[in-house]
Amino acid sequence: MTTSDRTTDAEGTGQYAEVNGINFYFETQGAGRPMVLLHGGLGSGEAFGLVLPAWAERHQVFVVDLQGHGRTADVDRPLDPRLMADDIAALIDHLGLDKPDLVGYSLGGWVALHTAAKYPAKPVRLVVPYAPGGPADMLARFVADKLAARLGQPVIIENKTGAGGHTGGEWVAKGPADGYTLVLTTIAHNGAVSLYKNLRYDPAVDLQPVILLAESPSVLLVNDSLPARSVQELLSLARAKPGTLSYASAGNGSAMHMAAELFRSMTNIDYVHVPYRGGAPAMADLLGGQVQLMFDSVGTAHPYIRSGKVRALAVTSLTRNPSLPDVPTIAESGVPGYSSVPWYEISAPRGVPKPVVDKLNTELNAVLKLPEVVQRLEAQGVLPLGGTAEDAVRRNRTETQKWSAVIEAAHMRAE
Repeated sequence: MTTSDRTTDAEGTGQYAEVNGINFYFETQGAGRPMVLLHGGLGSGEAFGLVLPAWAERHQVFVVDLQGHGRTADVDRPLDPRLMADDIAALIDHLGLDKPDLVGYSLGGWVALHTAAKYPAKPVRLVVPYAPGGPADMLARFVADKLAARLGQPVIIENKTGAGGHTGGEWVAKGPADGYTLVLTTIAHNGAVSLYKNLRYDPAVDLQPVILLAESPSVLLVNDSLPARSVQELLSLARAKPGTLSYASAGNGSAMHMAAELFRSMTNIDYVHVPYRGGAPAMADLLGGQVQLMFDSVGTAHPYIRSGKVRALAVTSLTRNPSLPDVPTIAESGVPGYSSVPWYEISAPRGVPKPVVDKLNTELNAVLKLPEVVQRLEAQGVLPLGGTAEDAVRRNRTETQKWSAVIEAAHMRAE
């Protein structure tokens, strides 16, 4: 590799560096973790101009002009993505950057395509915005293990709890859009976001769905000490002493919370919501008797139902769940039309190159079709979904309409 010293241009706003016989022009803005932004003209200047100010708040951004890449007085070669990647890697080394985040806008999408071809070149992080041990966490860990085998890189689970799942969602949304940090999203991000009025990000804008992962009905559980063996008996208890029963959830806006509030609105009962930082601590207090009931995922509820410490009164889907064939639906238990089926997605920060999103979608679809995956999930009452990223967008749109109406009617708010 041959390099030259950096030289400043006449206006003093940028610098030139010669690497491998190629002259690169670049400007630097901001401070913090380095990010390389590749600019290749044809509208990309306008695109990065919109996002550069936000990136510069958190990164030292090196804006590299690729308009004439590969064409100097001494070198004239086709715009080959492999050669370009080698040259960019040499430039990054020449600039002394330590593993920068790379965001590419280039002629004809060359850099994005090459990024996808190389992806993943390092471990992928999957953020679960709920506590370990809950339904979202268990699903994420199972899928991550299978995905890692297909990607050839570890998929590392990281739990970032708080704000009903939005602490982790915001953290990922504001991170690098390179495909190496993903988040498991739920109804909190994709259906009940109107519950929060003071979010510092917009999941529908700042996150992009990768795939619909799975859906699983919930089951209405009560502590074994509560003298209710059916939905109607529970309603009688709640109406006899309004405001004395309490229910646990994984947090404001969680699937558990929304299922319980839909139940409240359709039965006109009064009970107290106790939010937790995930399903596992919520279940712990249900088992301990600190709360009397909760709506939990069918999959995670099975061992507690078998233990006899909790009682399953009904499932939240319109049809009975094959893994709990003797448990009726809420709809057939005297609350006609009741339906609440939580779903899970994997999402990425907005701006991840489409080829990377497509690659993740392809590999995750393959994971969800593995016989051992289908068998294990269905045994837990979980239905694998899959499909395109656009399928997830459509699901989110439909669910948002439904749950926004529930939130508005119940005057629900969460800070």
